[in-house]
Amino acid sequence: MKQLIAVIIVAVMAMPVGAIEISHTRAPGTGGTVWLSNSTATSLANLPGAIDTGEVKLEMSGARQFEIKDLDQLSFAAAYRYHSFTVALGLQQFGYRDFYAERTAKLRVGYLWNDFEFGLSGSGLQYDFGAHYEQLRAASIGFNAAWHHNKLYMAALIDNFNRPTLYERGPEVPLRSGLYGEYRSSHRLSTMIRLTTETDQKAQFGLGQAFGLSDRAFVTWGFSTSPTLYGAGLEMIQGRARFNYSANYHTVLGFTHRFSIGFSLGGDRPSTPKSEEPVF
Repeated sequence: MKQLIAVIIVAVMAMPVGAIEISHTRAPGTGGTVWLSNSTATSLANLPGAIDTGEVKLEMSGARQFEIKDLDQLSFAAAYRYHSFTVALGLQQFGYRDFYAERTAKLRVGYLWNDFEFGLSGSGLQYDFGAHYEQLRAASIGFNAAWHHNKLYMAALIDNFNRPTLYERGPEVPLRSGLYGEYRSSHRLSTMIRLTTETDQKAQFGLGQAFGLSDRAFVTWGFSTSPTLYGAGLEMIQGRARFNYSANYHTVLGFTHRFSIGFSLGGDRPSTPKSEEPVF
């Protein structure tokens, strides 16, 4: 077992370090795009979005990547808005604590000014290799902003701005930037796009849609490039609770599944999206 962990440590230290980010719970079913006008706690940990003043959003999710149990991922997120300020926290874990685990945390603070919101985020990544090996850690900062006018929503981010490393003279965490957009045709139809770039990687493009079967049931679909993924999802609403299942398909590696449950507490927003007016 110790020999296997040592091999994993060498592999982690040799490979390029991925961007420090919290996975969007709806991402598999929307081509990685973000439903800005109908935000979840996870999306608010990454980007500005819709949340009412005095509202608390909570979300828990689990994912099975490529239908492999050992690649399971768990996450939790919470967001709160107080007047013009929004605070959101996301936590994510992959792997097993006593063997090999990756832990990610992200804290974002945003300030709302008219139709704009500006935010600052701090992220942390930790690798665990069991009790007999030293942990590896990296911390980064990022910037984000959003703009909303009538039916159009735009958001942008720059993450890992300080280019941290996990250890001295190690590879730098790549700079990651993203541009997100949404056109909300009606309360039952939104079209979303995404363009993300990462240092030394091909740009990724995503397209997705969310449309309502009713005021309490929404279907999503989407695809993304580099790699090519096709996905779809279903979201059900009951009072202030939301249940979401989404999945995507990689032509070589197969399916990834994600389940999530979210809650909204406080605030003045109605529990059904029909009369919901996004606020940010």
